[in-house]
Amino acid sequence: MMRAMIVTAAIAGCVGGAALAVMPGAASAQGGEATTAQLAPALSVTYSADLLERFEDTYGVREKVTLEAEISRRVGPLLARGYQVDVELLDVRPNRPTFKELGDRPGLSFQSFGLGGASLRATVRSPDGRVAEPVSYSWYEHDIVQSAYQSTWGDANTAIDRFARQLMASVSMN
Repeated sequence: MMRAMIVTAAIAGCVGGAALAVMPGAASAQGGEATTAQLAPALSVTYSADLLERFEDTYGVREKVTLEAEISRRVGPLLARGYQVDVELLDVRPNRPTFKELGDRPGLSFQSFGLGGASLRATVRSPDGRVAEPVSYSWYEHDIVQSAYQSTWGDANTAIDRFARQLMASVSMN
């Protein structure tokens, strides 16, 4: 006898994010018949331990919301198609000083700029529960001339965009 899976999504405190809780072993309410639960679309954004520490000590925790919003915007088409996406931000570098950095170092200017980018990894679950191969992507600007015209997270946003495109391409191939 097959058992049904009860799937719930709990708000995880990130923009558009949800954490998945799967509770196998719950018996079907229809006299022992097997039922298949459809997964609810959800986005979960997590951070590597080193990056979390860097947000707390250097960049400022509020910067996470900006990056989470960009990730949510870029993977939105997958969510609209019913997929669950678990993204881990492994590394990120801003092009310009963050608000916290400017406050911590009074001599620092917002006109300062540097090379930015990001490294991400994701796992995608289809609406029927199948898990696709994890996708990893990393991109950092290598030409300082290009960085002069970027916003604080300009290069990181470029990396997130390219990552999301690769993620959607990998899902459409399955």
